[in-house]
Amino acid sequence: MKVRSSLIVIILLALLGPVLPVAAQGEHLVLAFYYNWYDEKSFGAKKTSDQPVTPYKSMDRATSERHVDQAKQAGLDGFVVSWYGPRDAPDNQTETNLRTLLDVAQQKGFRVAVDFETGGPFFRSRSDVQEALASLLATHTTQAAYLKVNGKPVVFFWQNSRFSVNDWLAIRQAVDPLRQSIWISEGTNLDYLRVFDGHHLYNIAWSADPRAEVIKWGKRVREKAIELGTFKYFVGTAMPGFDDRLTGRSGAIYRPRGNGDYFRQSFTGVTQANADWAVVTSFNEWVEGSQIEPSVTYGDQYLSLAAELANIYRTTAGSYVTAPTETPVPTDTPTPTNTPTNTPTATPTHTPTFTPTPTETPTPTFTATPTNTPIPTATPTATPAPTDTPVVIARALPAAAKVAGGSTLQPTQPPAKPIAQPQVVKNSGGNNVEVTSLIAGAGLFVGSLVLGWLLGKRLRPKRDF
Repeated sequence: MKVRSSLIVIILLALLGPVLPVAAQGEHLVLAFYYNWYDEKSFGAKKTSDQPVTPYKSMDRATSERHVDQAKQAGLDGFVVSWYGPRDAPDNQTETNLRTLLDVAQQKGFRVAVDFETGGPFFRSRSDVQEALASLLATHTTQAAYLKVNGKPVVFFWQNSRFSVNDWLAIRQAVDPLRQSIWISEGTNLDYLRVFDGHHLYNIAWSADPRAEVIKWGKRVREKAIELGTFKYFVGTAMPGFDDRLTGRSGAIYRPRGNGDYFRQSFTGVTQANADWAVVTSFNEWVEGSQIEPSVTYGDQYLSLAAELANIYRTTAGSYVTAPTETPVPTDTPTPTNTPTNTPTATPTHTPTFTPTPTETPTPTFTATPTNTPIPTATPTATPAPTDTPVVIARALPAAAKVAGGSTLQPTQPPAKPIAQPQVVKNSGGNNVEVTSLIAGAGLFVGSLVLGWLLGKRLRPKRDF
């Protein structure tokens, strides 16, 4: 019976097709990009559009302690820290200051992940990148405060487009062949999801409608995951605004904050896209004017607003349907490409061809026909038919998160068909009525045969020979 039940489950799973990627796996993390290379000379009227309340040095431990406290006040779970590799020298603050931040985070119950700056000044070749990643996975990711999901350390990447998908495949095979870490790519080319485990956009400030932009990219990531037949994390980006006009870059972008409206709209997009995690760009990118760190102009307004929006995201994101048919993808919306300045400059004019037509993506209902369930005879009432309510993928397939975390998916075994057992009725004296009846019946039958033989012998007429 168990073998038969297992076969039925396997057949049903095969008919339903591959397990579709789901939305919002486990904890709804809220992170923020963080930079730890500042000193007092980094700030000024002609250098940054706004100023911190008190200029600071990133290398000071007190700075890390204050920033972690402020991040927790803003409802953040962790920082995603830019990192230029393991070069331990005065010209690479990102390494020495990362060690300090990890120590502070451990003491304060905070988490830290690395944003691997592939275009950093110390990465001259692919082998440099590979060696740095091997060092990262062997050292910093083993620390208690390093961000881990399902037991795996998380690594974000910036400018992964510097190398081809096949190059990254070779790099990952060399440093993480068993996929024991989670890699999050960036940019507009979702083909990198062949190697990476999730995707995010660092900057969405080119769009005046950030809510729609985040939802659109969430849909694209989900569709790409379906195409690849596996789960991929979507990390939704929330921004308070953007202003890099003082950098002298061509195509500089100014996106006004609108008294918090841009931040609210972008965070709403993260929530309605049911993003697996949210990431704020940024905590303290002062040069690009995207910081939520307390400033001369805004005080701690954006710390408070971040806490409010993060709470809404955590408590309501899972209620939104994230099937690929939910939101149509515009074909003429400009999108950025990766540049070393974290600022989109190009505007692709076509929608990726991998986007499937909404009607081609079936939404599994997982309502198997109960062919092996005993039909009650005493009360022949009809079983109610399932309604036409759309299935929320996130709820229909919660097991996909375990698959993404390295667990195996075990099919649920249907209940075995009950075998009817004869009922035994006992009389008040404790004797078995059923056995007594059998003995009495047998005796009556034998007695009838003997009586019939005697009568027949007596009544048989005598013959004279």
